Amino acid sequence: MRSLRQLWRNPQRRNRILWGSLFAVIFLFIFFVASVEGVHYTESTEFCSTCHTVMEPEIDTHAISAHANVDCGSCHIGSGIQHQLYYKITAVRYLWTLPLQLYSRPLASARHTMRTTKEICENCHSTDLLHPSKLVVENRYGLDEDNSLTQLLLAMKVEQSGDELAARSTGAHWHVNNSVYFVATDDFRQEIPWVQIEKDGQLVEYVDAEADPATWQNAEAEKVQMDCIDCHSREGHSVKRPDRAIDTAMSHGFIPTDLPGVKAQGAAVLDQRYASDEEALSTIATTIHDYYNSEYSEIATTRQADIEQTVTELQRIYQETQFPHMNVYWDTYPENTGHLDFPGCFRCHDGSHLSTDGQAIPAECNLCHAMPQVVQPDTPVQLANRSISEAPESHQSSYWLAQHRFEFDATCDDCHTVNNPGGSDNSSTCSNSACHATDWKYLDINSPAVLALVAPQRQEETRRLPKIPHPLTEVMQCELCHGLEKQFAYPGDHVDYTDAECTDCHELSADVLAESSPTPLAPTPTTTVIPLIVHTLEGNENCLDCHAVGGNIAPAPVTHSGFANTDCGDCHHLAPNLVPLSALESTSTPTPEPDTPTPAPTATPLPPTAAATVEPTAAATDAATDAVTAEATTTAEAEATSTPEAADQGTPEATTDAAETPTAAAAESTQADSALLIVSHSLAGNNDCVACHAADSGISPAPFDHQAYGNEACLDCHSFADQEQ
Repeated sequence: MRSLRQLWRNPQRRNRILWGSLFAVIFLFIFFVASVEGVHYTESTEFCSTCHTVMEPEIDTHAISAHANVDCGSCHIGSGIQHQLYYKITAVRYLWTLPLQLYSRPLASARHTMRTTKEICENCHSTDLLHPSKLVVENRYGLDEDNSLTQLLLAMKVEQSGDELAARSTGAHWHVNNSVYFVATDDFRQEIPWVQIEKDGQLVEYVDAEADPATWQNAEAEKVQMDCIDCHSREGHSVKRPDRAIDTAMSHGFIPTDLPGVKAQGAAVLDQRYASDEEALSTIATTIHDYYNSEYSEIATTRQADIEQTVTELQRIYQETQFPHMNVYWDTYPENTGHLDFPGCFRCHDGSHLSTDGQAIPAECNLCHAMPQVVQPDTPVQLANRSISEAPESHQSSYWLAQHRFEFDATCDDCHTVNNPGGSDNSSTCSNSACHATDWKYLDINSPAVLALVAPQRQEETRRLPKIPHPLTEVMQCELCHGLEKQFAYPGDHVDYTDAECTDCHELSADVLAESSPTPLAPTPTTTVIPLIVHTLEGNENCLDCHAVGGNIAPAPVTHSGFANTDCGDCHHLAPNLVPLSALESTSTPTPEPDTPTPAPTATPLPPTAAATVEPTAAATDAATDAVTAEATTTAEAEATSTPEAADQGTPEATTDAAETPTAAAAESTQADSALLIVSHSLAGNNDCVACHAADSGISPAPFDHQAYGNEACLDCHSFADQEQ
């Protein structure tokens, strides 16, 4: 004590002590302030952006996000001295990894190094506030020349409240007040095979029906609690898809909407991947200028400023969506707030995560938003009937999205407009293009497990396949009657079936089987069935006009490819009631002497029909042949009877001579009867030809090879008489 007093009494020493203490306090104060500010500066966006090459994708996307004014450290470090010290110490490794380029391209996700959202996000975002629904309107421009505008209207349900009852209602933030645990099998948490929620006080597990149980049952599977970042995965560094970014730029007037084809050209040039920024910027400018110079030279001259503005805006979009030096593009990091470009909501709400009692995590659109509406500008929006207080019981099903396509009846229009159900012309609630014209590649409502629960089960004993009510031949043209828009149309899913496949399911009716094979026929050495020629050859010498392989009238089998007209007569012969063309040409009518009476014309005797030339449908062939024969015989007899001279001279000798050499009159009569028939009646009230002229008709049957023809094929050959059609 004495020495201290002596020291203090010494003015010189006392001054030194005072000044030294003052400087120490000032130094410590400055050091403290500088340290605090230094720590804050190292958490700032400015400091993080100094490593430009590595952090450029994060810095550029952060600058255009909703969190642009929030420093990097606020989210990636958070508050608290202990966390700041931890992250500062662990960040020392960047002093050598960055200069030596010991980092991955792209950088790994920071999800595993961040603190919980309760410690970070909830410093600004309160979970106790009520957030009302909001209407989102997206302008989307088409890839046509006019850049056609359509608008997508979406009412987002972001209700959130501390009230437990309100929180358990629908809304995107239902997960905030309800505990959800899950297992993810990848770093980006895109594959989630197992989910657990608390429902009515009970824990309920949902499992992906198509996932391998080993992925969530092994010891390494980590069960984590869902938080904000599991949905808002890119909230501070969101990157738009290039074509959507073009839509936004056009909506705000940065790209003129009246430049022809500007949306299509911009989307095409930004959809490419470039090796460097220099290449990309040059290609964008060159492509746009060349397009308008070549396709719209006048516009290229008169609207140079608009084209330059378009180029500048497209280059800006490129710089915000592609970073080639880091292998970062718009789709490198998944954005989970939606379900179009990435699985997002469908990681769990895909309709195929099922509980043990067969319930699914709902995949309903209206859990998080109202039904999307696609409209043209100034077009009224189709709305559901708000007078209905409660949804039908079917809509309460946990897999209603998968089930509703199988359940459609008259009650649907109590709430919805139902024009063109399942279509995409936006004429009704049931023809919504936002639903039906989108490829939902992450939705799994067609998995076998889901279909087993929702698809109607067809009972085999009640299944009724239509029988084939007509005989079958080699020349059948099924499409004449059974096309999609024909008289007997087949279902739409039968389009790709061939004629040969029809009998795989459809059998001949009992009546057809009985008529075509009344008794079993003994096998004979002759198995080749050769059809007869049932029409005259005069005017029809070119067989290939009608019977070419693949023709439209009566095509020959494919085995006849390469046959010429001269080959036809080697196998096919005229029907017995027809006179060969050569006989008509070589036969002339003798000039009778004045005193010799003219012999009466008689019908040509018919040779017997060879058994080897009968078609499988022999009954139809014989009926047709008998009908034509009877008609020809009756006509000849009538003509003979109506001539007085013939009646007086009807001696056996005259009859025999006439039978041996037919006269020109007889030949002409026979030829006229066997030519293609002329329709002698009006079609008014008689437009169903098959009703009278079916091959098995009892009125006026068509030839056996016409049995596959429908009404439309009749007029291909048969013409009208001179009367009103």
